[in-house]
Amino acid sequence: MIPSLIQNQLQEIYDLDCSHQVDDYLITDHQLADFLESNPASRQTEEKLLVLEERNCLSISLYLAEELLTYLEHNNPFENLNSDNINGYCTVLEGVSHFMYLTWNAGFERPVSQLELELQAEVDKFVSIIHLARQQGITVQWQAISQHLFVNCSFDPLLNPHELARYQTASNHAYSFCNQLQVRHEKTVQSKAVRKELLGRELRRFYRKRHLEKLFHCNMNRAISGP
Repeated sequence: MIPSLIQNQLQEIYDLDCSHQVDDYLITDHQLADFLESNPASRQTEEKLLVLEERNCLSISLYLAEELLTYLEHNNPFENLNSDNINGYCTVLEGVSHFMYLTWNAGFERPVSQLELELQAEVDKFVSIIHLARQQGITVQWQAISQHLFVNCSFDPLLNPHELARYQTASNHAYSFCNQLQVRHEKTVQSKAVRKELLGRELRRFYRKRHLEKLFHCNMNRAISGP
């Protein structure tokens, strides 16, 4: 299934050893998702990570709309990433990213903020699109991907002000970090293999940073690149 392929992809990019498989926590029935969330004010979305923490126990389910998964199975981005399936791919990737980041940190008993989840997911989208495109021999411009994800993006009008601010902050920080990845990658004069290894090292380090470290790293990049 697409979620498990995305999990394998992220594990490869970040060199992660994940003891939990996303397929084991996946639900596709929106009525079940609504029941588990038990929040009458919740938004109807195609992707949602459901989390319940009580007595040092973390219960998790990842909801992905059945229609979305069915569409991606027939228009598989792992076979041909294109303009028709890239947004659906990113939606599923966001959910898998949230699941992996939360469970990976939970394994080290590290708390995770909602902003941290969103920031990492935005970075994951950027690097995963480039990673997948390269595997398929597709030439992509990093700046074009950055524009698509962070500049030309829109936010759900049903988000409350607090939620909107969180999503905008995550997007802005990811935009800064990913732009600096591009700058450093293009300035590196080493071979293609060396550049790939250096990029991988930086991504793995970033993934393992804590909340404030991540934000500081992005802000430092923003200061270097200017407003």
